[in-house]
Amino acid sequence: MTLAKKIVTCFYAYPTFPLSLSETIETAIPKLCKTGYVDIIGWKSLGVSGKFVIGKICEAIRKADIFLCDVTNLNPNVLFELGYAIAQDKRVWLSLDRTDPKAESNFKKTKILSTIGYRTYSNSDNLTEGFLSDRPFSEIEETLYRDLIEPQLHRSGRPNNLLYMKSSVETEASKRISQFLSNEKIHLFIDDPSEVSIQTLNWYIEHIVDSGYILVHLIDEERSKANETQNIKYSFLAGLAYGLDRNVLMLAHHPYEPPFDYQQLLAVHKTASEGIELLQPWINQVLQEIQDNKDLVTKSKHLKNEAFSLRKIYIGDYIAENEQDQLNNYFIETAAFSDAIRTNQSMIFVGSKGTGKTATLFQIVERLSSNKDNHLCVLKPVDYDLDGVLRLLRLSIPLSEQGYLMESLWKYLVYTQLAFSFVERINNRSIYIADNSHEQALKRFVEENKKYIQSDFTIRLETAVSNLCNIVFSQETASNRVKVSETLHENLLNQLRKFLGNVLFDKKVYILIDNLDKAWRQKSDLEPLSNFIFGLMSVSRAITEEFKRSGPSWRPSNVSVLVFLRRDIFTFMRAHAREADKLICTSIDWSDPYLLQRIIEERFIFSLDEQITPDTVWKRFFPAKTRNIETKTYLVNHVIPRPRDIIYICKTALAQAVNRGNPRIEEEDIVGAEKEYSEYAFLTLVSEIKPQFPYIEELLVELAGSNEIITYTNLCDALVKLKQPQSDVDLLIQLLETSLFLGIEASPNEFRYLYEHEKPEIIRARAKKVTEQTGILRYKINLPFHAYLEIQS
Repeated sequence: MTLAKKIVTCFYAYPTFPLSLSETIETAIPKLCKTGYVDIIGWKSLGVSGKFVIGKICEAIRKADIFLCDVTNLNPNVLFELGYAIAQDKRVWLSLDRTDPKAESNFKKTKILSTIGYRTYSNSDNLTEGFLSDRPFSEIEETLYRDLIEPQLHRSGRPNNLLYMKSSVETEASKRISQFLSNEKIHLFIDDPSEVSIQTLNWYIEHIVDSGYILVHLIDEERSKANETQNIKYSFLAGLAYGLDRNVLMLAHHPYEPPFDYQQLLAVHKTASEGIELLQPWINQVLQEIQDNKDLVTKSKHLKNEAFSLRKIYIGDYIAENEQDQLNNYFIETAAFSDAIRTNQSMIFVGSKGTGKTATLFQIVERLSSNKDNHLCVLKPVDYDLDGVLRLLRLSIPLSEQGYLMESLWKYLVYTQLAFSFVERINNRSIYIADNSHEQALKRFVEENKKYIQSDFTIRLETAVSNLCNIVFSQETASNRVKVSETLHENLLNQLRKFLGNVLFDKKVYILIDNLDKAWRQKSDLEPLSNFIFGLMSVSRAITEEFKRSGPSWRPSNVSVLVFLRRDIFTFMRAHAREADKLICTSIDWSDPYLLQRIIEERFIFSLDEQITPDTVWKRFFPAKTRNIETKTYLVNHVIPRPRDIIYICKTALAQAVNRGNPRIEEEDIVGAEKEYSEYAFLTLVSEIKPQFPYIEELLVELAGSNEIITYTNLCDALVKLKQPQSDVDLLIQLLETSLFLGIEASPNEFRYLYEHEKPEIIRARAKKVTEQTGILRYKINLPFHAYLEIQS
């Protein structure tokens, strides 16, 4: 007796337009069915219409053995269905019409999908031939779900986290939604394109698995043309999350025509206020579910005495905001951290993006808040509107008064934040602890003046700036200062100083300020913004000194103001601000390879929950060598020396090893991770430099394939090719040096990079002497950028 051959069922998703494409696929479907291998249903045969279309299509995908889809024009419906099918453990097969000149390059631009293969075709015959050649029906058990998603599932039990995928453009609606979410009592994972321009598919899967709730914010159709892949990527990820039974809400800026697949999940807002109104009911539901299920939520545990599996290793996140609750388990203390917790002064902590400024702030709060004799006030705006500040600084204000104006504005913002934070501390403590008379007095004063004190930082800033813009400034300094003082409630601040002194006199107070780089975007705005931030640098010292003094009604307090600032912003500010000599900073320095290696060791050790040594981590989980270099040395040499970078490359290598089913990370995993990391490092560099040098990406691409050692002339030639003035070359070189893309030839054939501990003026002076000797000004492209730009060593 001969057993009947099992016919594999397939569902084919493709767009209606262009008609030539749908015609090609619809011609191929019956040809494939006649082979006897498969029975294919095209989406049109479902006869779907109306608002319940998503249910019918998802049901058809679940019933099918294989999901087929066409990605020629990256239709959002098709991408949503692809994500859903992957999450439903379906074998997927992608087709792409190679006669469309932009199709392959657009697909590669999505990055997140570029690791998924596809079959090209030009007509129904070779579409049929390609499918039969690939034979996906013979191995339906080989799914992306089992490779990418299943290895992550051991860590999660539908936790009460919310993954927020921010709009690719920082609109008013995006800003307000971010502020709204930050004020809700829910743990957020944030995908912020302005912070990290590219995330891996593994990153998204990890955070979708770890989140019960997903919020996706799409940009409108017109603005999406500037970043055409972002909405497409989010459609795919929304489908993936929906397929994993997550609670998904999609918001979109108007005008946006909702794709019919997920119109039930999506709401379009015309204004920022309307966006909040649409979000509020969903958030209320989320918070209620979290409360109802609090005792039922299972949390991942590290199980002792269980057979080791590489997939059980979790080394945290390279974005501090996404791992705030875990940082204490593996935080590496630096000299900057030690200085911060011991200082009695105002300090500025400077580091490039990814050096751990925010992680340091979080850990300072964690370390010091357990001592009731300390009070911590954190001023970390989710975002703030720079337009009002710029409008204020562009008024006809005498130059000598701009500094006073900015310092007064910051004094108002810091004092009110400090008062608000202490009242919040009083209100949050046990009901069995009675308020003393000084605390009662402060609470009464804050309540009486709540419109000036209790509102969100952004609202206080915008209100104060709006009021200051209404001042008619003259050339008389005394008159101007009186007007500023009245507008910023100087009398209120003097009274507030008295009340604060009475409650803080026996405490050590830390005011921590971070996230000031959120508005650092457009070249034309950088100088006024640097003046705004410089005002904080100046007044922070004044606040520390003012609280040390006593008066007839003032009691002295020990107050330290700690400001965390990105290095490129600090460098720009020092070059442009008046009295730049006042700017003294402490660098967050990771140039010691041992510190970077410890970051990985501590995270592995915590994840294993075993008593193992750091050396064992490298011996047990990594190859001894990579490209004939000790692996831990190789990893450190191929990243910019920052925590974010070493975590990124190791997480990527770990994910590749798990996906390949390797029992440990192998050399091929590290080499593959190096390529992914190199692209990430490149895009991070571009995002930092672009505000000052808008065509930086195009210029660096001109260097692709070149030798690692380049000359001043090479950079001038690249500018000429882009039809940009050669006079820009000095600014370009300065930016590429400070961003660690270029090393400087400090002595013949010895190139030095401007890491945090280096002294730029000394290195540049040495380089000048080398140039005088050789007649050539040379630079070396840093190793982390070689893989992406295919630089020749």
